[in-house]
Amino acid sequence: MSCCKTDHPDERYQTPACGFVNINTGIKWIVQLGFAAVVLLSMSVNAASIPSNVIVDFNASGFVESADHGSNVFTQGDFKITYSAANWFQDTDDGQSNSAGLFAGMYSGVETITVETTSGNEFDFVSFYINAFGGGFASVEGFRDGSSVGTQSTGSGFGQANGSFTVTLNNNPFDNVDKVVITSNGGGYFDVFDSFVFNTVPDVTPPTVTSVSVPFSATYITGQSLSFTVNTSENVIVNISGGTPRIALTIGGTTKYATYSSGSGTSALVFSYTVESGLVDSDGITVGALGLNGGTLKDAANNDMTLTLNSEGSPHKSAIA
Repeated sequence: MSCCKTDHPDERYQTPACGFVNINTGIKWIVQLGFAAVVLLSMSVNAASIPSNVIVDFNASGFVESADHGSNVFTQGDFKITYSAANWFQDTDDGQSNSAGLFAGMYSGVETITVETTSGNEFDFVSFYINAFGGGFASVEGFRDGSSVGTQSTGSGFGQANGSFTVTLNNNPFDNVDKVVITSNGGGYFDVFDSFVFNTVPDVTPPTVTSVSVPFSATYITGQSLSFTVNTSENVIVNISGGTPRIALTIGGTTKYATYSSGSGTSALVFSYTVESGLVDSDGITVGALGLNGGTLKDAANNDMTLTLNSEGSPHKSAIA
């Protein structure tokens, strides 16, 4: 029989059976009588992407040539375009392919045009059109969650005071932003803007572990199975053609493994270990690292799962049988 004996001093962790599970994490957890333990882990919540690709142009805006737009802000759907220096003016034929556009014309020193979503949804900023009549722009800076993620200052149209250009942004950093700032050359803007192109954000976020469920309180003997469920932030596809992912367990000073058994394509991956003859554990089972062992754990976008089960910190023991 494989069995562990314990008398934990804290009654919250006492069970009528024997054994410890020692999860190497700084997050405390409690095993209640008759229930499985769930180790909750911290996770970040990513902002949503815009739901579909969008082109913001002005062909259907009913512009009147040279009319004051009445605001320095233009909104279309979820997008807001703000001119720092003054109100926008409407232009009916100087946009892309002689279409309508927004005219920024104060020419008052360094000015900015800010493009963002009102919802905070992220987007891939692909390109925009500028028809420069003596102003022009110097740089484009991307932001996400209030922090700069990078600046582009070279490419078609950058630094040009005159001419018409379709300005293409680099994938990095502009494939995942919620705001961009287009900064003018030193004299300011005297230019028409049109055809802002935005795509949905590519999925580059790896799946992460949100919690780990460990076995129910009981007395485990030779031949019985211990199941560990790794809950993830999104569905995970398990490929075992090159090997089977596993979780390391330390039982009585010996390393054993709970191997992947089910759950591919879901957010709950089950790992199982069958108790072997002759094992004795007096200080508790330690749940260690999740390893690929030649297999793969990926989401539908082919992002590799982050294997971290917990955060670093002092080990915390709770009684479990």
